[in-house]
Amino acid sequence: MSQRGLQRLLAPRSLALIGGDWADAALAATHVIGYTGDVWRIHPTRPSSATQHYFRSVDELPAVPDAAFVAAPAREVPAIVAALARRGAGGFVCFAAGFSETATPEGQRLTEELVASAGELPFLGPNCYGFVNFFDAAALWPDQVVGRRRDRGVALICQSGTIALDLLYNDRSVPIGCALSVGNQTRLAAAELIEYFVADERVTAIGMYLEGIRDTTRFAHASAPATPARPSASARASSFRSAATSTSTCARRRASPSPWPRAPRSASPTVLRSRARSPTGGSRSGSSTARTSHPRSAS
Repeated sequence: MSQRGLQRLLAPRSLALIGGDWADAALAATHVIGYTGDVWRIHPTRPSSATQHYFRSVDELPAVPDAAFVAAPAREVPAIVAALARRGAGGFVCFAAGFSETATPEGQRLTEELVASAGELPFLGPNCYGFVNFFDAAALWPDQVVGRRRDRGVALICQSGTIALDLLYNDRSVPIGCALSVGNQTRLAAAELIEYFVADERVTAIGMYLEGIRDTTRFAHASAPATPARPSASARASSFRSAATSTSTCARRRASPSPWPRAPRSASPTVLRSRARSPTGGSRSGSSTARTSHPRSAS
């Protein structure tokens, strides 16, 4: 994945927010962070108002979005993603759950459809919160944004949205420049994101919370450029079984039949590799819903 390709996703100049209440929350995050690009809303049935216009599909958008936030039922996601690929979008965050994290034949089938529909598009997820980019004042994130603009700071890569959100709340003198939740790591995994951030001079350190590593060789190579001036560190889930249980519970809670719902310090550059066995164990919300009054399903 090229730097330029990821740039459109992580520092977008235009956004498409696809879904209902969870997309409302993502819109609120763009306001908090001070995003100044174009934002288009997509929902199949919501009526437009004097203050908010809704397009019915990706094909109706007036221009190609750099990045999209997809908060639709899992069964609808492949078709939405295929439309984004046809339009030439820069990438997307797949907030939707119900894919490989369920460890079911249906979840695997939907994952395969998602990958095929996405083509070459970079994406975070599925089953993830997305990202907050304080460097470029951009966010695709359906929860509270805690932090401020930064010229330099730490990049956090978390498989759990809860952990990412909790780290944003830290009161220590750690300047967080960017936080990402990677969920199932189906397309963009930790290794690709390390490569991206190592090339960004604004990133002073890279912190990771991982429940699994998809490609251990690439992960090791990507971590090699870390130096004492720009260290990287990672933590693993206490056990994969507990992580998988948490993820499955979260996915069941968030499922909805209605249309279009809702780093540890290191003094060394050495990466502490995860011992979790599966690359698909990302949990995304959990206790974070207790911090917000955002509804859990779309209207």
